[in-house]
Amino acid sequence: MSSELVRVTPPDQPPSTLPSELTNEQTALLLEIAMPYTQTGVWPIWDYVVKRMDQRKLDARAVIASLPRVGTTGTLGPSYGFTAGHDWRMLGDDEPVRLTVAATLVLGELRPLLADPFLLVLHHMIALQRGAVPSPTAVTQTWLNSPELAEAIPGLKPEFIAALPQILDGEPSTWRGSGRGPNLPDDPSWAKEIKREIQEYAKATDVETYVATVCRIVTAQAWEQNYHHFRAEQGVPLSREYATAPWLDQAEEETAEPPAAPEPSGTVYVKQALIEELVELDRAGRFSTDKLVQQCKELNFNYRHEQPFSCHALLRAIIDHVPPAFGVTGFAQAASNATGWTRTDKDYLKKLQEFRTQADDVLHRTIGPQRSRIDMHDVPAPAALNALLEGLLKHLRQARDAAATGK
Repeated sequence: MSSELVRVTPPDQPPSTLPSELTNEQTALLLEIAMPYTQTGVWPIWDYVVKRMDQRKLDARAVIASLPRVGTTGTLGPSYGFTAGHDWRMLGDDEPVRLTVAATLVLGELRPLLADPFLLVLHHMIALQRGAVPSPTAVTQTWLNSPELAEAIPGLKPEFIAALPQILDGEPSTWRGSGRGPNLPDDPSWAKEIKREIQEYAKATDVETYVATVCRIVTAQAWEQNYHHFRAEQGVPLSREYATAPWLDQAEEETAEPPAAPEPSGTVYVKQALIEELVELDRAGRFSTDKLVQQCKELNFNYRHEQPFSCHALLRAIIDHVPPAFGVTGFAQAASNATGWTRTDKDYLKKLQEFRTQADDVLHRTIGPQRSRIDMHDVPAPAALNALLEGLLKHLRQARDAAATGK
């Protein structure tokens, strides 16, 4: 890893807290969103909110844009505020608009209808996750399903259980993981996968502590993402994706690259040693590895943050990118004409070739009424891609050595 001094001015750190008091206009917007939910358990569509705010002589879009949020400010990346969803600019007239648990900091009357039952469900999910019996030979998934939930917490109202899938999808503590159902009107039951990260909220037993925990986690994730992309745009070597760290306090100074630290097990898709050697072998022979290195870093980042669609797209991009280094034009040729590979490595190449069909489905299946079932469990095991990159490095070393000897 390079120790060359570089001048780094990272982006500003995003806000890390949400206020418990808002302006009169902002509070009025939350009230208009909350009222249908408190009466029927159903969130209103955006057209309803706009026209209700028109009656107050207020611009709903201007007001929702002014609401405080923590995390990223664009359309991508983690963020959290008083309304669920990423970007108010993308709201269609017929789309439901929902409040988060944080909104109950401002609307105390909403707590018993939203925050209090949500916290009961959250800690039930934590108990289910901790109580799951792991398998030594297979990935264990833990699920929350609506019939079991109604039996486990009999005090929950049916209207709240019906609205819960959307609520879970809007809270950072529960938005990870895939979901099933409901398939209305025939089958109102649903299920939600529980991820182990939910344990970070084990001490959040009241609204204030929960929202503070969400803000802390989302802010750290957003800062990590912003810093990662900033350094990538500046062309600064990045050995791993750093979160908030002491050396960032000296951002205006000339600072050296901090010492490398090993990634926690299970958070890396492409091994760091492979990425570093790809950097070293840049332009070995006639091949530049800069694009491949960045693809691998972005794959690791999205794998760590459990983004299955991005992982599929990047893995497919890498597979399509490397064949010329093997002297062929397509990956099918590389897999079928592989020479110098072990039997196991050939099996890995075959699995990657089979994966291309799955990646095509993720990339090219058009929108329809059925919900996507793709999740992180569908991402191929890292060993196959790492084997491919090991073979690529072998070819690049040979090209480098041949160039050095003039052959």
